[in-house]
Amino acid sequence: MQKQYLFILIFLFAQIPFLSGQESFQVVEQTDRQTHREMPADRAMVVFIASSPDYTIQSGKDSIDDSGKWEKNGQGLYEFQIVLNISKGATKRVFTVYKSGTLSVETASGLFKQGEVHYYNIVKTKGSKIILTRQPKKEKPHLVENEACIELVTFIEGNLEIKSPPFLCYQIVKKQKITVNDKSLQGIDIFINTECLDSIRKQYVNRGNNIKNKYLEEWRNITTFSVFFDNSDSASFEIGDIQQRDRWVYDVSYASGQASPESSPKELTISSTTFFTLNGSYSFMPFWSCGFKVGHMKKVVGWYVSSMSNFNFKGAFRPFAESEQYDLTGKSKTTRISVMGGIVIRPAKPVAIHAGVGFGYFAQTFETQTGEWHSLPQKTYLGADVALGLAFHIKAFMLSVEAVTTNFKTIEMKAGVGFALPTPAKHRK
Repeated sequence: MQKQYLFILIFLFAQIPFLSGQESFQVVEQTDRQTHREMPADRAMVVFIASSPDYTIQSGKDSIDDSGKWEKNGQGLYEFQIVLNISKGATKRVFTVYKSGTLSVETASGLFKQGEVHYYNIVKTKGSKIILTRQPKKEKPHLVENEACIELVTFIEGNLEIKSPPFLCYQIVKKQKITVNDKSLQGIDIFINTECLDSIRKQYVNRGNNIKNKYLEEWRNITTFSVFFDNSDSASFEIGDIQQRDRWVYDVSYASGQASPESSPKELTISSTTFFTLNGSYSFMPFWSCGFKVGHMKKVVGWYVSSMSNFNFKGAFRPFAESEQYDLTGKSKTTRISVMGGIVIRPAKPVAIHAGVGFGYFAQTFETQTGEWHSLPQKTYLGADVALGLAFHIKAFMLSVEAVTTNFKTIEMKAGVGFALPTPAKHRK
């Protein structure tokens, strides 16, 4: 029984990473930082840079590439190096980046040559929503043959970043910041080689020169750029139908109703949450019970109390006396009573760990020919209830699951549904 209880607890804790939600991030190559380095023959290197070492990085050729480990650099950031075993000429590599404790996954790719070192930034992007507004088409700019240009301009403070698609028909150039009406204007130009783009497009078109339906999704993937800041979600645009000497200009701005992070109100106090669930439990002994749980939680720590019973009290606390003889009718029941209190710890939204201890009673009872009920001492457990479980809530909905034992002699699984009501926080500008 103790092994079964331990297994259930391990299973519950194993679910924490998968209930912790997703955290958005992007992997961006720093093309302007690409360098060459003295290396053995047929070797290249990739360096990933992040604000924390909470990422797992895999190369598409892990069997031949040599991965290192996260190390802190002089700027307080973390670097992860992979030495690539490449063939002569240019070799493509695809990397998969996982965020620990979430379901978030991103990919990055690059074309590597002997001695090249490529740098990739891992940037969190969950935050304010941005939009791209394309300006009306103007006269053809002075671009050379087989060249088009995408121009991104914004007054938003922060690092404007581009995540580019996996093809090599473009060049990204960051503009110098200029001041307009006491505001800083920044921008990025993306120069497209339309001849190169057209050669790729021919692989996906039908006789009518339209993209085949089965290739539409793949074509979008290789012709879509994403734009974001360190503190924003991403917005994207496609260049699949751009023509030579076209100049597209996009204004990058916050969505309607979105304030910039610098002007958002700051929290003065942390909001708290009051929750209530109706619970049901079952054990293979067998017995069932139902009840409720109520509690209160601040940002990280809280408390709760719960009560459970199967509402059968016949024979409870009335054990058979060893000195007497009883004639039984053959009818039997179980009695279950549980009253507990405990703590709530929230390691990551929307998951909370519940751990409690309290009074517990379980007994198997039998009816005698005289109509009386008594509990069987060998099947009676009176003492401490111990519980451990998880709660998962989104907005006002709450779901919980727990394992409960009485004196580590019984084991039951408890599930609950209910609501969680947040208390509004006070704010200041």
